[in-house]
Amino acid sequence: MSALAASAQRLLRYRARVQALAGQASPPPPLCDQTALRRAWSGAAPARRQELLIAALQLDALPAACFENADSELALLEPAPLQQLLLARALYARPDAVRHCIERAPRQWFAERLGPSLWQWLRGCPAASTRVPLLACGSDAHAQAWYLDGWCRLVADGLWPWPGLAHLAAASAGLDPGSAGAALPGDGGSRTLIAQWHLCTQDNTRWENAA
Repeated sequence: MSALAASAQRLLRYRARVQALAGQASPPPPLCDQTALRRAWSGAAPARRQELLIAALQLDALPAACFENADSELALLEPAPLQQLLLARALYARPDAVRHCIERAPRQWFAERLGPSLWQWLRGCPAASTRVPLLACGSDAHAQAWYLDGWCRLVADGLWPWPGLAHLAAASAGLDPGSAGAALPGDGGSRTLIAQWHLCTQDNTRWENAA
């Protein structure tokens, strides 16, 4: 696929993602935290909802050139694979804690959300110079904290230079970046994790097709 065709395809996916968010019964974060926007959303036509999204997420500031960047594809993912990527990124920052996680319940919780190949790869990652503890797990609220941690680390590593793409990814994952508190420092690990995530998701797709 040529660079021009890939860029055009990403633009189409961007429009589809905005339309999908606009089709939700409730506005995604951070719009749902604003009373006036919630009221405007409930009775608004799809086109008006898209306008609200574009303004709130700063999508009107996105240049067409941003879709020439392959990293923009990650911000356009459907919620399930995007959340999987964010969880994997958060765990990748905690190799020691992952390796020493021996309790069955959290291991099963992670494996169910990541798939066996990605989870096993994360468990085999080498130790880091600093140890970051695991967050709590086991509930939807815990999952949101993990996704937000992963999102912050991708942003800190400069994955999306355009704030609108970062905000779109957060909205698709059901996250409110404003609840993140202090920004996490970048550690440069996002590229390695993303490459492995692509490999593992391809492996999972092959297994599903074979079944």
